[in-house]
Amino acid sequence: MIKINQKNYTIVYLFLLLILLGSCSTVNHYNRKIKIPISSENLKFDIDFAYGKLQKIHPNLYQYISKQELERKFDSLKARLDTPMTSKDFYFQLSPVISSVKQGHIRLIPLTEKLKTKEKSLAKKSGKTPLSQFEYEIIENILIISENNSLDSTIPVGSEVIAINNIHPQEIFSKYRNTFSSDGYNTTFINKRLSDEFPFYFYFENGICDSINLLVKYNDTIFSKCISRDKKTHGKRDNDQSKIDKREKTIATGYDRKTNSYLQQLTFPSSDSSIAMMKIKNFSDGNFLTFFHKSFKFLKRKNIQYLILDLRDNPGGKIYSARLLYSYLTKSDYYFLDKFEVTSRTSILYDNYLKEKPLFVKAILITVGLPFRLLYMGVSLMNVKKEANGKFYYNTINSNLLHPKKNNYNGKIYVLINGGTFSASCLISSNLSGSGRAIFVGEETGGAFNGNVAGTLPIFTLPKSRLKLRFGGALIQSHYKSENIGRGIMPDIEIKTTREDIISGNDAELTRVLDEIKKEK
Repeated sequence: MIKINQKNYTIVYLFLLLILLGSCSTVNHYNRKIKIPISSENLKFDIDFAYGKLQKIHPNLYQYISKQELERKFDSLKARLDTPMTSKDFYFQLSPVISSVKQGHIRLIPLTEKLKTKEKSLAKKSGKTPLSQFEYEIIENILIISENNSLDSTIPVGSEVIAINNIHPQEIFSKYRNTFSSDGYNTTFINKRLSDEFPFYFYFENGICDSINLLVKYNDTIFSKCISRDKKTHGKRDNDQSKIDKREKTIATGYDRKTNSYLQQLTFPSSDSSIAMMKIKNFSDGNFLTFFHKSFKFLKRKNIQYLILDLRDNPGGKIYSARLLYSYLTKSDYYFLDKFEVTSRTSILYDNYLKEKPLFVKAILITVGLPFRLLYMGVSLMNVKKEANGKFYYNTINSNLLHPKKNNYNGKIYVLINGGTFSASCLISSNLSGSGRAIFVGEETGGAFNGNVAGTLPIFTLPKSRLKLRFGGALIQSHYKSENIGRGIMPDIEIKTTREDIISGNDAELTRVLDEIKKEK
């Protein structure tokens, strides 16, 4: 037994102090380093490194751009790099070339300054940054406030943001619009990502602000507001909202305190008890097994004739969750996906198993999780086969003949979609559309009808600039295909949200579906 005395306390104190000082020193070093210009030779090295990884692992690199054109872009960039530049400046040079591949899951991730432990704690206590207190929509290249979660209720929903600290949103749009892409030739996804990530783009460009001067326009009135960090003094309002959500729900799982809403929810959108609406915010988080089991059992018991599936702004997630939902919506046996195409027998093993994790987590995964990791790798390798066409394919349960669930839904289905409908939410939409099982309302999805390149999403750190390159390692295609190459799932009834809809609180897509159902009755 160790005797605790003043000497022991001093040793422990000095040890913790050394760790703290080491951490601060590492953060300071990192923040200084990302501002140091990098030689053109090293930048060219990173370009070759990035292209080499894409050629080795990306299974459909030249689907939307020819090899000759992509190589021309990389060579042209290298020819232009004749002076040193920082990683931030390099990001704006390289990211447009990377995004020209036109695969929505591929992305170059910029470097941001790190905070010390004390700074992180202080920022957390200070609350949300000013721009993060609003939700936005971009309509005709205008930034519109679609939701006001700030303490200043005098800023009406539907207000146009003219400037933030004298900086026009359009300046941010033009600079960041080509740093990422959608799947193929789709355009609806671009505005969705720009509006969703607008606070990040603004702060990356101008630094994090504890307060901003917001110049907005509502109707013909232009006014200025000072918005400061939200110090979380509105807890009562959040609690009241959560009570409303709980009271109105029918079946729901995954309550999200940040947004005061459920991740999965089944409700009645009108007084007509024959119509139910299922909202799925994403296919990553929540207890899908329980939610789908309860929901479809309820739909069958209540003999619901119309189901509205809301996949708007659903960025995707786990294929398993999307397939599970489809198994409740289809009426017959089905194939959900084709076999995954990969570049080699081992490329499927590239993932983020250890990357981006703290050191102590890595230690646990290496020791405790190693046997399970080896088992996973072995099973994965066994499922990769080289076929007669010379390509490698990864076989999963998604490409087998599957059966509907016991309480599968047999009524009419409407699906609400928009540019934020992406990845796994497009895989289920492709199957629903291709099988003729549903009617789609809204705007073209951000993800492609014919699938995407995702699966494992390895992140590679470029050696010299330290920028991070993320992209998918498997070509994942729906069982059904569209001849409209490079486009998303097209709506049967096209509806575009207007500024007037935002101001009035009108859900245009839902209203149209309810009107269509009325006509049928």
